[in-house]
Parts: sequence; structure tokens; C-alpha cells
Amino acid sequence: MAKRELSGAKDGVLDLNSPGTYAGFAPLVDVSAQAVNGYVDRGIITKGGTYGEWFIELLNHFRAQAVRHGGDANTELTRAKTDEVLVKTAIQRIAYNEQIGVLVDTRTAETVLMDWATYAMREVENEIHTLATKLEKELGKEIPNERTSESIGTIRERIINHAEQLSNRLIDDSEESET
Repeated sequence: MAKRELSGAKDGVLDLNSPGTYAGFAPLVDVSAQAVNGYVDRGIITKGGTYGEWFIELLNHFRAQAVRHGGDANTELTRAKTDEVLVKTAIQRIAYNEQIGVLVDTRTAETVLMDWATYAMREVENEIHTLATKLEKELGKEIPNERTSESIGTIRERIINHAEQLSNRLIDDSEESET
């Protein structure tokens, strides 16, 4: 068998923690770069994974295939190991996104948004009552509570509806990014 140069290796040593490339991984597992691309497309290995992650994911895939074809009693164990690798990868991705500041839990964001809407509404309501009291003193006329309540109700409805729309959009965007 002919000796092959490893793409991305330094002095013949490949850093398993470095981001994997199709061309770099292909000779390691004796397939073409197109085959590696197919592994990514079929979800066998994770796009953007490291060489080490790809080795584990591909190994787990081959183990699962062997179990299916060989009738091995360890099917559940193999599935559990594969699930464990997928979960670990997802957790690492989440931790990385938290570190670089691009990850906010949608429930936290929704809670913050609704808290803001409640606070804003309370402040608007207080200011309307303060303004009505000042106007009553200046004009010498009483402003009916129904009039201020009507305005407050309209503003409250608008603020809450807008907060709910933003919250739903946040959740929808989050669900789209998971697929």
C-alpha cells in the first residue's frame, strides 16, 4: 500500500482537535472527499466537526451497521453510545456559543421580554394617571376614569400584543435553527 500524505498534518502528526476538512479526513479513512461529504449530508458525521469527533462518529456509525447486519445483542448499547456522542457534540456546541456570546435561551429571552412589557405598561399607566391629575388641576375639570382606563387598556393591549409577537418570532427562529 502506498504511503499517503495527510492533508493538514504537521510533521506527519494530525491534531484531532482541529476542524476536519473533507480532503484531510478522506485519506485517513481511505475514502474520497466526496464520500466524506456524503457522510456529512447523511448526518453520519457532523458538519464543522473536528477530526476526532468525525472518527468517533464514523466509528459509531460502522458499529451500528455491524450490529444491524450481524444481529449483535449490543444494539441498545451501540445506540446509547451514538446518542452519547451526539449529545456531547451538541453540548460542546452550546458551550462554545455561550462563550462567544451568541446564545440566549429562548425561555429566558421570552421571560425578559414579557417582564419588560409588564414594566413598560406599569410605567405608562402611572404616567397617564399623573398626567390626568395635572390636567384636572390646571383645567379645573375632572377627567372621567373611563377615559383614562380606555386609553390605558388600548396601550396595554398594544404593548402585550407586540411583546407576544416578538416572543413568538424568537421561538420560531429558535426552532428553525434547530432543524
